[in-house]
Amino acid sequence: MGMAKRLYLYGVSAVSLFVLCFGLYSLLAVALGEIADAIGTTIIGGGSTGREQLSLAIALVVVGTPLFAIHWWLVGRGWRGTDAAAVDDRRSAIRAFHIGLVKTVALGIAMSAAIHLLDRGFRTALGVTDDGGGRVSDDLALILIAAPVWWFHVTRRNADLRHDRLHGAAAWLTRLHRYGWMFAGLMTLLVGASQLITTVSYALIGRPEFGVEQDWWRGPLAWSLAAIIIGLGVWWLHVDDAKRAIRDADVIGEDDRSTAMRMTYFGAVLLVALASAGLTVATSMAELGRQLLGVADEFGIRAFLESVVGPILVAVPFVLAGWLHWHAFRDETAERGHAPVAAAERLSLHLAAIVGITFLAVGVARLGALLLERVLGPIGADDFFRRELVFFVAQILVGAVLWLPAWSAILRRRVAAPATERLATTSRAYLLLILGAALIAGVPSAVFTLFRLIDTVLGGGGTALASDLPIPVAVVAVAAIVALYHGRLVVRDLSLASAEQRTVSAETPAAQPVETRAVVVPSATLALVLHGQGGEDLEAVAASLREHLPPGVVLERG
Repeated sequence: MGMAKRLYLYGVSAVSLFVLCFGLYSLLAVALGEIADAIGTTIIGGGSTGREQLSLAIALVVVGTPLFAIHWWLVGRGWRGTDAAAVDDRRSAIRAFHIGLVKTVALGIAMSAAIHLLDRGFRTALGVTDDGGGRVSDDLALILIAAPVWWFHVTRRNADLRHDRLHGAAAWLTRLHRYGWMFAGLMTLLVGASQLITTVSYALIGRPEFGVEQDWWRGPLAWSLAAIIIGLGVWWLHVDDAKRAIRDADVIGEDDRSTAMRMTYFGAVLLVALASAGLTVATSMAELGRQLLGVADEFGIRAFLESVVGPILVAVPFVLAGWLHWHAFRDETAERGHAPVAAAERLSLHLAAIVGITFLAVGVARLGALLLERVLGPIGADDFFRRELVFFVAQILVGAVLWLPAWSAILRRRVAAPATERLATTSRAYLLLILGAALIAGVPSAVFTLFRLIDTVLGGGGTALASDLPIPVAVVAVAAIVALYHGRLVVRDLSLASAEQRTVSAETPAAQPVETRAVVVPSATLALVLHGQGGEDLEAVAASLREHLPPGVVLERG
């Protein structure tokens, strides 16, 4: 199947499948709504709206069914069989993209509907009068249509994986869906758990902002439980899929544990855990400082628990998930030798360094801007200055605690094994990322600073310089320091890479040129006389000699 034909078939199949599914969803929603009306529950509206929805649904199904059936049948003809064309289609990136797109849309719709459905169920069980809006029939219809579509495409792709060894885009697109939804399910689970802790904490503390209503916590609690259950289910489904892929590594042709997508998943979880921990600790430290300086919004035990202890509790699910994933990642790499363990340690150190230097740079820039505003002119009440000051100092402290130990360990590794550590992808990506971020932040700030200064010199309105320049000037100063430090390392690493390349080239023997000119060799002649005793057949002897002559040598009769 050619690329143009493949694009056409899979594109039309995707569109017609959407039309068919939307029609089936509408039919099912109407049917479930009528059933609910029949048993005494008002879910759908008046008759005209139901008739229009039913008519549109039938039209979509009538048009979408044959269109999808014909094109999917043609798609099936392309990938069934064992010939080269069928193998090529099963391995194609277009097929991988189509299946991944359909799975993603179907799972996203089913997941959202399931959370909404469970939220309504928990609200009803907890006695909440507000059901969250929408209709139960709509959520049920979405799940009943989207879930089978997702399951069919998952099963089809798993069969492809175990039938042919996929490479290139077809392989990483498949893994992208697996680990992308694994991450999405985990984040949904953690957000739900975090909100559950927040709701329970505020309910126990007795937060007055929610007014006189005593049952305010039931709605947030219902959503949190729904998010935890559905997020856990989505995460576990894809964890199990990854386990089966690892188990079938010999059949699939690649060990999933050694892929960059799996390492990216673990890295993303660790990054979220570190960022969440850093932000909550900085917030708690800032609130504690405001309590001690007497500039907090509220004082007392309740305010302390809510403002200082509360943020740390909210981050507990993220930190726990990060810790568990780090141990699983380390144990997994330990089974595959020293090099994977070193790569895992390198990744964790650079992730900690990224989070640390971000907090450190932002805190220093904001503190510098605050002090510069204080020097150039009044910035408001003294309480405002102290409130902002403690938060920026807390950011700097958290950033220093994360960045300094991680970066010190990175520097020691770079000195101990420069060829490995300095030329590693993780190390180079970290340096380029920080350098790029510093330039992106510093260049616009430098342009704005110069613009305001030049405009003032040329007679423009310069009365607001004291309020306009502190932030961009501070950003330029911090960005310049960060860019110069990391840019120097980037240049050194590039020089090392060039030296390594020259060494490899020098050690590799050069290929000898092949002489292609035609060489003319003059012919040679050697006269021989064949003697024999009486009765010998000299002609037979000569014939036997001719049979054993090398190519190009001729025995002729004299």
